[in-house]
Amino acid sequence: MASLFWCVFCAVVCRSTADSLLQTWRRNSAADAGVEGKHQVLIPKPLKHSSGGDTLHLTGWKLEVLKEAAKSAGQETWRIVNAQVLSRLSRLKDGEAEDFKVEFLHQIEAPPVEHLRERREGYVLNVTKSGILVVAPSSWALANAMATLYQLLSIRVASGMSIPGCPHYIEDEPSFVHRGVLLDVSRQWYS
Repeated sequence: MASLFWCVFCAVVCRSTADSLLQTWRRNSAADAGVEGKHQVLIPKPLKHSSGGDTLHLTGWKLEVLKEAAKSAGQETWRIVNAQVLSRLSRLKDGEAEDFKVEFLHQIEAPPVEHLRERREGYVLNVTKSGILVVAPSSWALANAMATLYQLLSIRVASGMSIPGCPHYIEDEPSFVHRGVLLDVSRQWYS
């Protein structure tokens, strides 16, 4: 009976603590990022992120502009943009032709075999109502930028796809050049 009481007590305390921590984190993240809704939780959190109050509504025509810009930027750019964004999106209704421009500032070749410390993964992403600008000097940087662009999308059945909070200006790069996993072996020892 005592163990049942202890389990119920821990569940109640842990839940209320987790809820208050989550509310505090949301409040602090929204204040830090200056954005509302799901866009305050870009993972990983970018070094710089500013946003506005406009909304970019995506149409089939605008996705076609993105597709053509990626193809004209090179085979590797097209491969990454298709894998990270376009292949994940459903077909949209064709919209009217508008003044919308997508630009990739760097021509990306197939990724060379580089030493891990020489990889350039930093990028700049600028999303406005009139276009998207991607500054990504390598395939790793472009993959990171496209993953961020996909996270910005808001997909609703009634209203379609949009990117609220435009203009988004995002600068990001990894804090460390290496990735790692920590395995706690305190209970079992592996040589």
